[in-house]
Amino acid sequence: MVAKIWDAFMDISVGTWIDNRTNIGKRGKFRPFILWSAIPLALLLIANFTMPNFSVTGQLVWAYVAYMLFGTCYSISNIPFGSMIPTMTKNSQERSELASYRQAGSNLGLMVATIGFMPIVTSLPNEKNWLYGCRTYFCGTWRPVSMVFICQYQRSVQGTSQRKKLIEKKSRIHTRHC
Repeated sequence: MVAKIWDAFMDISVGTWIDNRTNIGKRGKFRPFILWSAIPLALLLIANFTMPNFSVTGQLVWAYVAYMLFGTCYSISNIPFGSMIPTMTKNSQERSELASYRQAGSNLGLMVATIGFMPIVTSLPNEKNWLYGCRTYFCGTWRPVSMVFICQYQRSVQGTSQRKKLIEKKSRIHTRHC
């Protein structure tokens, strides 16, 4: 529950941070967040499936902290993906398609991870080896997946561009002198 409340506040905070960004370089407003969050996100993905040899309390604290840091870094990388869509095209149909492709890719990745887990569990000989098998599966699988993940993030940053200029709203306070 604590981690989910943390995620809710982080999503709002990251969205506000990205929205209020004024120092926009040649890479645009959103692409730097995607670019620079890839490596920390991959490392935190591995950390989430690595359990250090701590006490039970230490392992619980590790799990909370690793998950909350992963969620924060995920927000920093994911929110720009969604926010970038309106800047890529003026056509509303194309924006809808881009959002649909983004969601479909997310669902496909989740499905592959979910389906790939059960054959590993059922191939283990007994319940005693189940925990070891899960650790081996996750550590052995997520390290190479993290490397592919970093490469794909870099590819997505290179393959996108901000075509439509964002309209910056500047508010001015008008005062009347009596």
